[in-house]
Formats: sequence, structure tokens, C-alpha cells
Amino acid sequence: MNNKDSYSSTNINTPDAALSESEGKYRDLVESYESAVASIDSEGIFRFMNKASANDFGGTPESLIGKSIYEIFPPDIAEEQFKVITKVFQTGEGIVVDALSVVKSGPRWYRTSLQPIFNTNGEVKLVFINAVDITERKKVEIELAKANRQTEMLLNRISDSMSAFDKEWRYTYINDSALLTYNKKREDIIGSVLWDLFPDLVGTVFWEKFHEIMKTLMPAEFESQYERTGTWVYVHAYPSEEGLTVFYRDITNRKKSEQALKESEIKYRTLFDSMDAAVLIMEQARCIDCNPAAVELYGLNNKEEIIGTSPLDFAPAEQPDGSASADFVIKNIKLALTEGTQVFEWHTNKKNAQPMVLEVRFTPFHASGQDLFQCIAFDITDRKKKEDEIGRLLNDITDKKEQIEVSLHQKNSLIDELEKAKSLLEKTNSEKDKFFSVIAHDLRSPFSGFLSVTKILASDIFNLTLLEMQDYAKMLTESAESLFNLLNNLLEWARLQQNLIRSNPMEIPLAETLAQNIELQSVQLEQKNIKIIYDFNTDITAYADSYMMNSIIRNLLSNAIKFSNPGSKIEIRIDEYNDDFYLISFKDYGIGIPNDKLGEIFEITNKFKQSGTQGEPSCGLGLILVKDMVMNMDGKVFVASELGKGSCFSFTVKKKISEL
Repeated sequence: MNNKDSYSSTNINTPDAALSESEGKYRDLVESYESAVASIDSEGIFRFMNKASANDFGGTPESLIGKSIYEIFPPDIAEEQFKVITKVFQTGEGIVVDALSVVKSGPRWYRTSLQPIFNTNGEVKLVFINAVDITERKKVEIELAKANRQTEMLLNRISDSMSAFDKEWRYTYINDSALLTYNKKREDIIGSVLWDLFPDLVGTVFWEKFHEIMKTLMPAEFESQYERTGTWVYVHAYPSEEGLTVFYRDITNRKKSEQALKESEIKYRTLFDSMDAAVLIMEQARCIDCNPAAVELYGLNNKEEIIGTSPLDFAPAEQPDGSASADFVIKNIKLALTEGTQVFEWHTNKKNAQPMVLEVRFTPFHASGQDLFQCIAFDITDRKKKEDEIGRLLNDITDKKEQIEVSLHQKNSLIDELEKAKSLLEKTNSEKDKFFSVIAHDLRSPFSGFLSVTKILASDIFNLTLLEMQDYAKMLTESAESLFNLLNNLLEWARLQQNLIRSNPMEIPLAETLAQNIELQSVQLEQKNIKIIYDFNTDITAYADSYMMNSIIRNLLSNAIKFSNPGSKIEIRIDEYNDDFYLISFKDYGIGIPNDKLGEIFEITNKFKQSGTQGEPSCGLGLILVKDMVMNMDGKVFVASELGKGSCFSFTVKKKISEL
């Protein structure tokens, strides 16, 4: 019996002892944790706290157990933590949260696990808390997030579009610049496959290049056109094991500028080659380029026979004044470099050794980093022969002075003829000098501007922004248009002086002709916001040369636009002048012309020039062409102007034959 009682006692006491021993082991284990461990009840009262947890708050477990969460933490932090604890009591589910707390050492980040402790009835009795200090890791995460935000901000600020793809060609990132070109939301793009989003890219240069880059894992750059929109892009692609990062820039305007520059070069080469005058480009005393007229002048077969040669290769050893031809060339090169354009006569030979006399305009200019010379040569051999004949004639007159004096009438008649010849010669020389002056000065100015801009583009194009390239392209276009108009007027004037343009009158519908010329200058009208006001019968027909009529209208309308103020108007009228002629008028409300200059504007010797209201250049040849062509068709030209209020240019033209 005693043994039985002893056995029962042993059975009863042993579990309690074991439980007590186990609890002690777990308590020792929890106490030894380096991380904070505590338990808290539903009222927010700490029921257990290990040393690590108490140390964080600057106390001991004994001093902190039994205190409320509101007594240990600042109010705002205590309130947030109590909400989380309450949630565990209510749901019976554990929670892990990252939160900022204030401890003895200051603010620290903790990753806190809150787990429910249930009683035997399945109710949450306490919440077990295990808090691990993650402050250092959190700092790294914060810095990493900050760096990511800064990187994303930087990528969104760059003007280039940027997209990133994984190995399956899915979008992983797209910056703001690229997003603007997609017309889609970012969330609709991220995760989409590039080739699904843009199926028309499959099989294109983009498809081939991107696959090649990913295959070789070598960065590459290329440019190509997206055919659907016509947009040209310059692409930088950077591959990695994870995918592809692509930067691309819209270079459509640059491509258009390059095309415009190419077309402009072709146009000026065409003008250069089509000039009637022989033109040679010289580097020192060696020819590096020439036009077909120069080849013809020397009686050669092609330009290659001139390029690389010197003027001395065709000239005699001495000029007529006894100077050595070599010294003569060197002297004029030096004078041109110090004083500008030199005009002189040069005695030389054709290929077949036939002598000829050239009148040469030798002008220095700078291009492509070189000091070059433009040599414009006119064959004046026949003129020199005529001058010699005139000289001989004068000698004969002198020798026959006594015979001439016999007949006063004959003498006076001869003197009159000589005076006329002299006046004609002086006028011819004056017009020639003006023509050469226009070529030397007005032609050189736009060429200089044109060459300066092309030099900048050639040397610095990759450092220019799209806006700067657009500005330079605009400058090239304006210079090209100015130069083209100048050359066109020069050629038309020269052809008129040589009687190469003859009037071929026919019936012309004036309204249609005016409308066509207004349409040709619609861009200039729109740029300056100028309105055209009509005041005439649209059925009026004139009897005139179509080419000359168009040139006259074009020049007068261009002048009216050039000297009109932006936002103003131009009035075009057709009135009866007399029974045989109409009077066509172009009236603008621009800057006007000084009264003392009105008598000069139609003369080739005129030196008066003024720029348009927006700085448009003027060479003064347009009105001279107008006058010559109007007179060629038996008409008259009139002008009325008031400084600051505008001008009105008018001319007469014959009515149609049925009304004559």
C-alpha cells in the first residue's frame, strides 16, 4: 500500500517538475535572445519582457513589466502599435510589420512579429512579440529606393526616349519622353511584348538589329525610319544577360535638313554649271574646279584638262605691257588678298594656240578652311578688236582733219556719231561695272553666309541640338533663296541686255496669271500675315509676253511683300489707262521710299538699297528687270511712294487684240 502511494505520488509530481523544468529552459532561452521579446495583454500591459527588450528602453524587465504601452512609447507610436496588437486579439492571426520606433538610442526600425497565445478555451490570452532591429538594412533599402527614384527622375528628364526589355522582349521600363510618342498609359505598356505592341516592326531593320545585338551581346547604334509614321530615329542599344536597354532620338528634322542641304548643293552646282560666264575656282594659282563655260572658253574637251593647271600653262611668257605673266599673276593674287576683288585684262591662248583677251574679275573667298579665289572670265577679244578699230578710226579722223573741216556738216555729224558712241560705251561700261559689282558683292555675301553655316554644320553637327540644327537649316534655306533670286535676276537682266529674251505677245488671262503668282508667294504672305485685296474684273485679258508678264508680276508682288509690315495688306487693281492699255497697280502699306531716291530705283547705276521689314535682302535688280520688260512690251512704269506709309508700283500693258 505504501509502495502504491509512493508510486502515485511519483506519477503526480513528476509532470509538474518536468513542466517547471521545461518552462525554465524556455525562459532562459528567451532571456538569452539578442532580439527583443515580450508579451502583452489586450489592455496593452506588458506581461513579459526579456533583457534585450528592456535594454532598448533603458530599463530592466522588472521595472517595465506591468507598464502600459502608452507609458513606454511616445503617444503617436503607442497608438499605432496598440491598433496592430488589438487586430491580433480580434482576428487571432499573427502579423509581421516593419515600423519605426523610439528607443533609448533614438529612432530605430524594427521588424516585429506579433503572434497570438491561446488559452485552453481557444481564446487569445496574450500576444507574443519578437522585434528584430533592421535599422541598418532599412537605411540601405531607403538609400536604394532613393537612388532608384533619382535614376528614374534622371531618365524621365532626358530628352531622348528610353525603353528597357527583358529577354522575352517584354517592356520593363519606359521613360516619360518615350511615353509621349506611344499615346498609351504606362501601365498598358509595361509587361507588353514589343513585337505585339508594334507588329509592323517585325522583319524591319529594328527587328534585325535588336536580335543581332541580343545574340552578340555587343552594344550598337544605328539609324532607321519607322515607315508607319515616316519618323527617322537614331538608336543606341545596350544588351545584357537580363535584356535590352534602348535609347532613341527623333532625327527627322536633321534628315530633312541633310536632304535640303543636298538638294541645295545640287541646285547651286546646276547654277554654277549653267552660267554663261566662265567661272574657275582657284587655290593660289591652281584651278580646282570650273564650269562648262570655262572648258568651252579654252577650247578643251572636259574640265579635267583644266583642273590642276595654272593660268600660266595657257598664257604667253609676257603680257602686252612687257611684264612677265608669272609676275602679273602673283601681283594680282597679293592685291586681291589685301584690297579685295581685282579686275584686269589677261592675254592668253586657247588650246589650239589661238590668242584671246579675257576680262577677269578675281575675288578671294574662304571655304572649307582654305583661302580660295573665284575667277570670272569674259572673252573680250572681239570687243578689243572693235576698240582697236575705233582707235584706228580716230587716227584716220585725225589724219583727215583738214578734209573733215572742209565740210562742217560732215564734221558735226561725225562728232555727233562719236558722242553717241562714247555715251553708249560709257553706259555700257557703267552697266557692266554695276553687273560685276552686283556679282562681286551681292553674290559673295549670301555665298559667305551659306559657307559659314555649312562649315558649322560640318565641324560641329553632333554637338548641336535639334533646335539649333533647325535654325541653321532655316538660315541655309533663306541664304539659298536669296542667292537663287539674285542669280535668277542677274541672268534675266544679262539676257535682256544681250537681246536673248524677245517679246512673244499673246492673249493672257490677267486674273489667272495674278492668282498663279500669288499662290507661288503664299508662304511669304502667310509668314507676314499679309492679305491680298483684289479690285478688278476677273475676265480681263491682256496682250503680252507670258514669260515677261509673270516675271514683272512676280517681282512687283515680291517687293510689295518684302517692304510690307506684318499684318498689313496689298491692294492689286486693274484700271483702264487709255483705249489701248490697262494699268495694273500693286499698292502696299509698308516702309515706303525716300522721294530723292524715286528717280534712281529703275536705273542699273542705282546704288540705293534697303532691307525688307523683316531684314529681307535686296539687290535692286528686280525693278530694273520690271522696267526693261515693260518697255520691251511697249508699256510704261510708274511709282508713287510716301516714306513710312507705303508705295504703289504700276505698269501699262496692251489690251487683248479684239479691243485694239
